[in-house]
Amino acid sequence: MCKNIYLFFIKLLTLYKTDDTVYTDSTVNTERRIIVLINLQGKDAIFEQIKQQMIKHIEMGIYQPDEKLPSVRSMAMDLGINPNTVMKAYQELETLGYIYNIPKKGVFVSKELHQVDAKKVLLEELEKQIVAAKEKEVTKEELETLLEKVYQGEKDD
Repeated sequence: MCKNIYLFFIKLLTLYKTDDTVYTDSTVNTERRIIVLINLQGKDAIFEQIKQQMIKHIEMGIYQPDEKLPSVRSMAMDLGINPNTVMKAYQELETLGYIYNIPKKGVFVSKELHQVDAKKVLLEELEKQIVAAKEKEVTKEELETLLEKVYQGEKDD
């Protein structure tokens, strides 16, 4: 349920994106989708934004151990950025132990990763998303309506 709420807020944010924000919703296989938001005008480097989002997704359990991630080339094409940028993010993730690379097979989530408190990570991310939505003039009432829909199991229009 927590993962669904997180993905819901990511989807909400993409509706209010600006010209300097790019996101990808890449299909690695028919069952999983990878969502990455980058702010081209942000203070953080693009590779750092990718790295931080992937860390959060892995720590929250959105990506499971041994799950295949998008290739460097496909993520770079989806985001419209240089493949070296994605490669740098993946190299840092591998150094930190979050992912591992099998040559000619792909990039996968590490088994040995020590999971953190997923609920805490989720709540921190939700707070950031709510602040961003507020800055885009989304009202408290609109958010409450959306939350009610999620908790009642209704589908988006």
